[in-house]
Amino acid sequence: MEINSIRCTLILLVILIHCTPFKDAYPAMQNAILAFVVPLFLFITGYLFNVDKTWRQFGQYLWTMTMMYAIFETAYTILSYFFPVRDGIDVLSLGAVVERLLLHPIGPYWYLHTILYVAAYIISRTGSAHASALQTP
Repeated sequence: MEINSIRCTLILLVILIHCTPFKDAYPAMQNAILAFVVPLFLFITGYLFNVDKTWRQFGQYLWTMTMMYAIFETAYTILSYFFPVRDGIDVLSLGAVVERLLLHPIGPYWYLHTILYVAAYIISRTGSAHASALQTP
């Protein structure tokens, strides 16, 4: 199976357990899905992560990820007003959206991949610099 097909399937499973009453109706199945989806998705993401970037390229990458987070978290927060989302907003206002965006996001796990990318990049850059310093006589 192609790796993108696996990623697509994992994303669809995550959407299934988060955006429907699936969690309440089938809690055992939700736990079973989460037991393999999260570790497998993080493994595939780490496998595909490119650490051969300059600091500038990596900064641009983080900026892009921040903007994508802001767009999707804002959209998800607004949609949570109209749809039954756990911890959604009760009042649709700019203040409520900004509060969810900056202080109490509805999807806190969205930070996880960015934190892992930053850690992997810094470790790879400092590790390769340290290794090259050790090899120089």
